[in-house]
Amino acid sequence: MIYIGCHLSTTDGYDAMGQKMTGFGGNTFAWFTRNPRGGRTKPLYKADIDALYKHLKENSFGPLVAHASYTMNLCSSKEETRANGLDMLQQDLKRMEMFPGQMYNFHPGSHTGQGVEIGIQQIADALNHVMESNTTVLLETMAGKGSEVGSTFEELREIIDRIDCKDKNGVCFDTCHTWDAGYDVVNDFVWTKVGVWLLIAVGLLMTVLTKCFQVSHLPHWFKKTIGNMFEKKVRSHTGEKASISQFQALCTALAATVGVGNIAGVAGAIVTGGPGAVFWMWVAAFLGMMTNYSENVL
Repeated sequence: MIYIGCHLSTTDGYDAMGQKMTGFGGNTFAWFTRNPRGGRTKPLYKADIDALYKHLKENSFGPLVAHASYTMNLCSSKEETRANGLDMLQQDLKRMEMFPGQMYNFHPGSHTGQGVEIGIQQIADALNHVMESNTTVLLETMAGKGSEVGSTFEELREIIDRIDCKDKNGVCFDTCHTWDAGYDVVNDFVWTKVGVWLLIAVGLLMTVLTKCFQVSHLPHWFKKTIGNMFEKKVRSHTGEKASISQFQALCTALAATVGVGNIAGVAGAIVTGGPGAVFWMWVAAFLGMMTNYSENVL
């Protein structure tokens, strides 16, 4: 199951966020636990949260993500700032007990000149101090601006290695931050085996969910395209002949879709991968039909 959502405001309450996301067509959402640029929190009401959980169950929502304030810094060189950050963390996780099964995400922090190694240890110490919580805590990948900690996967690995309760810890993969940190998300991730298998998996899922629509409706497709190649269909609302046939409309759409890049890409794939590349292109095309269909119709 794929869960899709966005950040929502808590202004109208938690059940209202669930209702709004359902209206958007999503099945998860994120929210800030407090003012993202400050420290104030809003009171929590059990009736509101109970109504939210009822809505989540009825609409098959996935896990939700609460986002900590940007001002929380667990590895500042100033002890007062670190203490304030730890207090925020403790308060947030205590409030998260009212949201069982959900996740809590935060920016690891900035070491402000004392060094990455010290920052990593201070973040791990803070998490070990509060990890008796039942909430899964996520470390967000960072862009590496200033003295931010967590801009490389190695730094996040170091933090996680030093946390005692690893089953309640994870990573939030912020693609924007990761790209800004210098990772080539497109060429190092998307256009690799991971990206290819992801495309095939999604196409296969859509094929199963639509009961192999691209095969079961193949006669209808042929009838409506090649089957009336030279026929000008009549418009039902005017009785006049259409300017082009359905087959001509298909050719026009394909002409706008297939370009030099596609042709060169296919030729390059065959030269590089040999005859086997043709087979996998056919597999990708067969499954990709349903990905494209689902994006436009479902």
